This record gives sequence, structure tokens and C-alpha cells, in this order.
Amino acid sequence: VHTEYINDAGNLVDQKIKEISDAINSLKNAKIQLVEAKYALQEKNDLFDRSVKQGEEKLKNARKELDNSKRAYEKNNSDFQKNYVQAYRKIEDGKKKIEDAEARYANLKEVNYKVYARDEFISTYDVFRDGINRLDSLSNIFPVFFFAVALLVTLSTMLRMVDEQRSHIGILKALGYNKWEIMKKYIMYGFFSGLIGYILGVTLGLTLLPSVIYKSYAPNSIFSSVVLRFDYKYVFLAFIIALSCTVLSTVYILNKELKVNPSALMRKKPPKSGSKIFLERITPIWNRLSFNKKVTARNIFRYKVRMSMTILGIAGCTTLLVTGIGIRDSIKGISDLQYSKISKYELLVTFDNNALKKEVSEFKEMIYKNSMIMDSEEILYQKINTENKSDSEHTINLIVPKKVDRINEFIELRDRKTSKSIKLDNDSAVLTEKFVGSLKDHSGRKLTVYTDSGEEKNLKYGEKTEWYLQNYMYMSPKYYEKTFGKNAEFNGYLLKLQDSSAENVNIVSREIMKLSAAQSVTSTKDSKGQVDATLNGLNFSIVIMIICSSLLAYVVLFNLTNINVAERIYELSTIKVLGFYPKETSMYIFRENFVLTIFGIILGCVLGNRLQNYIITTLPPADSMFVPGIKFSNYIISAVLTMIFSIVVMMLMHKKINSTNMLDALKSSDN
Repeated sequence: VHTEYINDAGNLVDQKIKEISDAINSLKNAKIQLVEAKYALQEKNDLFDRSVKQGEEKLKNARKELDNSKRAYEKNNSDFQKNYVQAYRKIEDGKKKIEDAEARYANLKEVNYKVYARDEFISTYDVFRDGINRLDSLSNIFPVFFFAVALLVTLSTMLRMVDEQRSHIGILKALGYNKWEIMKKYIMYGFFSGLIGYILGVTLGLTLLPSVIYKSYAPNSIFSSVVLRFDYKYVFLAFIIALSCTVLSTVYILNKELKVNPSALMRKKPPKSGSKIFLERITPIWNRLSFNKKVTARNIFRYKVRMSMTILGIAGCTTLLVTGIGIRDSIKGISDLQYSKISKYELLVTFDNNALKKEVSEFKEMIYKNSMIMDSEEILYQKINTENKSDSEHTINLIVPKKVDRINEFIELRDRKTSKSIKLDNDSAVLTEKFVGSLKDHSGRKLTVYTDSGEEKNLKYGEKTEWYLQNYMYMSPKYYEKTFGKNAEFNGYLLKLQDSSAENVNIVSREIMKLSAAQSVTSTKDSKGQVDATLNGLNFSIVIMIICSSLLAYVVLFNLTNINVAERIYELSTIKVLGFYPKETSMYIFRENFVLTIFGIILGCVLGNRLQNYIITTLPPADSMFVPGIKFSNYIISAVLTMIFSIVVMMLMHKKINSTNMLDALKSSDN
């Protein structure tokens, strides 16, 4: 019994111990949770403290931003109060501008549009293309003269070479060589000489001349530099012509000589026998000539081939000189003539007729009251379209002066040939000379023009006035009303200034363009500058042509004179042995050269006159004109230059004749 109680008590004790142990564990766990809770609480307290600090910082920043905004508001409000009046005025001004624009819009006329193809539009493209076409037409003229003179030089040179080689050719022919084998040497000589000349000519022609021509047209274009290109067709054509001049002339001369027997070829070529000339039949003149002059006359007609070559060679070179100097004279001073003696005003200004009345009044008031403007004439200025010879539409400038009797104070309307003044009447218009020449129909002096709306109008033109740059038409207000069926609406002024210097012209131009109604300002100073730039470039091209012509004249004279002396060295030796003095011996030949040079100069002057007249009508653009005709001084200068070349050549040949051993020449001739 006691044992059971003890066991029960032991179990109870164990149970209590276990409960105590569990309680202790629970207590430990509770302590741990308590510590964790303390840490969590501390973290939340720290987070709270940080949140409070951040909130306070944000609040502080918000208050600062609010203060800045208040200050900005107060400043902007102050600015608004200050600028309110100005803003109100601007609004009112804007409303007024809108009202003015609406009024201007209501005053606008109906707009008409016309569509042009690029080839039809009168623009810089058309002007550039026109210039190229004119240069192309000129390029078909000058090479003909140069190649013709080159052919003469080559023909005479090869003729002389074959004459010197007669005995050698006769020996080869006697030894059994055929015609081709004999000709081959001389053909190769002509071929290579022509080839070398061709290479030099093509090189200079494809580099130097394009650059020179580019400089002539560069002032009117926007090209930064010239692009050198060439057409194989023309290069090949030049090759054929150059070699034809040398090779064919050689073949022609050799073929003629090879028809002679070898024995005749190996002998010295007998001099041509003289014959009675036409001058001998005129007894009163012939009997009064000295012996030397009679010999000169007979020798000239005895060597007819040389005479023809000399005259034609000198004529060709003189023609080029007369043409070059004539073109230079025709373009020299055009701008001074146009903008000083014909156009006497400094500015042509236009205003917009669609502008408000107040703006137009302001424009006119400025013209009348400006102290820098000496005189003015109100005009109608507009561009109208018409047709020329090529049936293409052409633009012409129309000027209608308000006071007809005052137009010559600003623009000198006069006949170029007689210098007679032209007055505007109420029955016809006055056209510029170049434009009249471009019309295809002169019957009845009638002209068809087209308005901006495309409406066709017919009018009559009377006299033509001297004018060089651009095309103009002048008519009275009454004839304008009669032609177009409406009154002339004057929209511009011709202005003369107190001071016509470029600086003063620019000042007045700027003042006018500041006005609302101003539409355009055209200064004769600017136009003159553009024309001078173009003509200066063209002058440079003409100078190159004159230099080339001079060099060609010298080469022709030297070559022909040298050949003449070489062929007649036996004759010269004979007369020198007979007692002729050195000067007399030289003059024996030089008289012939002098006479032939005179005839060549006369023929060259005639041909040069024709060529110059053709060029000055072909070279200028469609709306420009060079001074027609040719100065007498041109003939004098060209003749003197050619004669100087002839004298220089004679002086060189005189030294050669004097240095030649005449006895050796006679011996070699006998052999």
C-alpha cells in the first residue's frame, strides 16, 4: 500500500516537475518575445522619429516654396500691372493690322497664272543657253580662217621642201622606186608635223580657251569653277582637218612632181618665164615706171601661186585683226553710252498699287520731299510679252511717262544714225533698235502683245530709238489707253539724285525700300557694274583672239618671205654680183612683199568688215546690242600692225640675204 502511494507521489512529483519545466520554458519564450517586441518597438520608434524629421523637412521646404511662389506672384502681378497698358496697345495694333490686311485683301485684283516650260521661261537658264548657242555659232567661223591660213602655210612649206628635194626625188625615181615608196618619207614628215601641231592645239584648245571663255561669262553665273570636258566628235574632226592640211597638201604636190620624167627632176627647176602683164598695155602708166618697179610688177604676176598665197594669208590675218579690234570697239564704252548719255536717271523705283492709300501717299511724299532727290518723273512700268522672229515669247519692258514732254530729260530717245530726238505721240509706240530687228514682220509696223491675263492686243510702232541693253517700249498715256482700253495706272518713278555717287545711290535705295508700298528699286550703277564685269571678260577673250591673229600674221609673213628668198637666192645672187647694193638686193624682193601686203590688207579690211558686222549681230544676247559699224581707226591699226609684222620679217630676211655667200649660191645652182 505504501509503495503505491510512493509511486503515485513520485509520478505526481514528476508531473509537477514537468509542469514547472514547461512553465520555465514558456517563461523563457515569453522573455524572448518580450526582447523581440522591445527591439520592434525601438525600430518603430526610430522609424517614427525619422518620419517626423522628414515630414518637418518637407513642411519646411513647402513653406519656402510657398514663400517663393508668393514673391513670384507678387512680382508677376506687378509686371502685369506695368505692362497691361502696353499689351492692350499691342492688341489694338494687331486688330488694326488685321483690319488693314482685310482692306488690302479686298483691294486685291484677280490673280492670273501662266505655266511655262523651262525652255520657254525667260530666265537665267534661257540667257545662259542663248549665250552658249551664240558661242557655238561663232565657233563655226574662226576655225575656218585659222585652218585656211594654216593650209596656206603648210602648202607653201611643203611646196618649198619638194622643190629643194627635186633632184633627190628624180634619183629615187630613176633607180626604180615606185611612187608610194618615194612619197612615204614626205607623207610621214607631213603627218608627224601635223600630229605635233594637233596635239599642242588640242591641249591649249581644251584647257586655255574654255577657261578664258568661262571668265567672260562667270560674272553672270553662280558656277564656282569651270569643268573641262570635250566632245570626241570635234576632237576627231580637228584631227582629220589638221592632218588633211599637211598630208593631203604633201600628196598633191608630190603627185604633181612625180609625173615629171626623172631626168627633168634631177635638173634644176627652170625659173618661170615672164609674160606681158596687163599693166604694160596701159602705156602712159607703164612708161612712167622705173626699172625696179617694172621688174616688181612682172615678178608679182610671174609667181601667181605665191602671190595668191601671200595675199590670202595676209588677208586672213588682217580679217581676224579687223574683226577682233572691231568687236572690242563695238563693246567698249557701251555701259557709259547707255547709262550716261541715254539713261540719264540714277534710280527706277516702283510701288505696289494694291497697297493702302496711306502707304502709297507715304511713298509719294518721300519721293517729292527727299532732299537727296533732285528730280523725278512718274511713270507706268510693267513687263509685257510679245513674239520675235523665232516665234518664241519674249518679254519687253514698257514705260509710260505721265508727262510726255519730260521723258527726254530722263531717257534720251533718239535715232542712233542721225542723233535726232524722238518724241512720243498718241498714234504709235517707240521701240528699241535691237527689238525692232528681232521682229519677224515689219509690214505696217504692227506688233502683237499679250497682257498678264493672256489677252491679245495689237499696236503700231513708229521710230526706233538707240538702246543697247534690254528691250524697252515707250508710249504716251493716251496711246496706252487706246491700246489696252484702260487708263495708265502709274506705279513708279524715274529719279535723278543730287549726288550720283554709288554710296548716295545705295542710301536712297535703302530709304525707299523701307517703305511699305515700295516694290522694287533698280539702280543704273548696279546695272552698269554687271555689264562692265561681263564686257571686261569678253574684252579679255577679244585680246586673246587679237594676239593669236597677230602671231598668225607674223608666221605667215615669215614663212612666205623665207620661202620666196630661198627659192630666188640664185636670182638675188646674180643681181648682187652685177653690182646691186645690199639694200637694193633686199628691196628687189621686199617691194613685191610690200605690194602684196597692201593688197592683202585691203582684202582683209573688206572681209573683216563683213565678219565684224556678222559677229556683232550674232554675239550679243537677244535683249542687247553692240555698237554697229566699224571705226576707221580700226582699219588703220590693223593695217599698221600687219605692216609692222611685214617690216620685222623684211629686216630679218635682209640680214639673211646679206649673210648668204652669193658665189656659193651660184655654184650650187649651177650644179
